[in-house]
Amino acid sequence: MSSSSPPRKPNVVGLFNTSIADPVERIQAYIDGYAKNPDFHGWDLIVMQHTKVVSARKTQATTTGMETHVVFEIEIVPGMCSSMGNAHGGMIATMSDNTTSMAAGPMAEEGFWDFGGLSRTLNITYLRPIPQGIVVRSENFVRSAGKRLCAIQCVMKDKATGKVLALAEHNKAALDAEGRKQRRAPGSL
Repeated sequence: MSSSSPPRKPNVVGLFNTSIADPVERIQAYIDGYAKNPDFHGWDLIVMQHTKVVSARKTQATTTGMETHVVFEIEIVPGMCSSMGNAHGGMIATMSDNTTSMAAGPMAEEGFWDFGGLSRTLNITYLRPIPQGIVVRSENFVRSAGKRLCAIQCVMKDKATGKVLALAEHNKAALDAEGRKQRRAPGSL
């Protein structure tokens, strides 16, 4: 960027709108906050533009072993793919990062996981190529959520065949509102 170029606008800070009661609508509003915002130019924009939430619910961890269950569909488009015509490994990691982060949406309350949190670890196991043109069904499970830490799993499947394509485990750390203010770049939203 040359010195005469205008400064770029800051990226959006993602928060779940906890006033939206329906978990599907809440997560879709979060997606739209990125995908439809003309000021957001993050490298994961292409993922957000091709992701839709299919179902989302808060569960009883004591009986189901999970706090939330959220399902997304992601269309694999050319901009996500390597020269071999398959989704790039980094793009698969980005899809996993985004969908597991959004899996906190159904349990979010003001001051409790209303911000996607910060990644501590993200482990991906790639099982099969993910070719351009397919739709990936991403099933996400918050397995444990406390005040500060959250453990989330993701299973990516080919929507048409049901074959498992990739597995992910994501551990996140919460960042409270005061912490977000302290870490926000000067002049950002």
